[in-house]
Amino acid sequence: MEIDINLHRLAQTKEVSIDYLDEDIIIINDVKALSEAQVSTRLEMSTLAYCSRGRSQFLFNGTLNEFHENQIIILPSNTKLSDFLFSADFEFKAIFFTDRLLQSLLHDHISVWYEAIYQHRLNIIELPANSEVVYAHFFELITTFIEEDERFPFRTEIIQAILQAAFLGLCSMLKKNISPQLETNLEIKTETPAFASSRQLFQRFISLLSQTEVKHRPIQYYANQLFVSTKYLSSICRAESGKTASQWICEFLLEDIRYQLLSTNHSVKEISHLLGFPNISFFGKYVKLHLGKSPKALREQNVNR
Repeated sequence: MEIDINLHRLAQTKEVSIDYLDEDIIIINDVKALSEAQVSTRLEMSTLAYCSRGRSQFLFNGTLNEFHENQIIILPSNTKLSDFLFSADFEFKAIFFTDRLLQSLLHDHISVWYEAIYQHRLNIIELPANSEVVYAHFFELITTFIEEDERFPFRTEIIQAILQAAFLGLCSMLKKNISPQLETNLEIKTETPAFASSRQLFQRFISLLSQTEVKHRPIQYYANQLFVSTKYLSSICRAESGKTASQWICEFLLEDIRYQLLSTNHSVKEISHLLGFPNISFFGKYVKLHLGKSPKALREQNVNR
């Protein structure tokens, strides 16, 4: 059995107890539906979870992970979780959210988030001393407003404001863990109209890239969508994040490739077509170049884990 985690699915399901749901956020604290080994979950939204007690074990896109007390886990959309095991005392809170919400909450700091999650794979964060108390209080505060009547003035806005503070705190932790080069590239700069414009362009590019189903396109495609030149788009990306537009396209595309190969039953030929490659041979060479193995070998390695 597989559960798709998305707004529409969870709005109707009886398998998961929902604490809060709006057009961009789902908050739950019930994992009973996932406690059986045969159940797998495909995330169609990004996920942030905080473990307050116990520990769990699961496969994340075929890789074994452990999640325990005083840790936060961040999972991007289009990932698959399976083979869940939970200790008897396991307790957690999970927030599922859209890319649109993430963009609106993080604004200027979105590049830190994407760099950490997509390039450095910082999916599990050990909370520093005393930080676990802070995040426990975040969820307690959110719960307070969740329990208010839906007609409570500005209820949704208040919940999102609390989440924004929590997400910005996480970005601070992520920034401390990524490369010194990125730290240098993301230094606070003098606020000028030109700088604000470049930040906005970079954010629009990341948003466009995350929402584009077929990402294997030349930079020219994205530049045209944003009404700028390819050279300017790449220079802005490098200035804002330390990576070129091509590198960002590659990072997002590789996530789609991993998901399709490791978490779907599509044939390699079908995946090649779905992801916009001209033929299966070109797709195979691309995968081998960037992931070190052929598409078939990656799948077999995952099956044999």
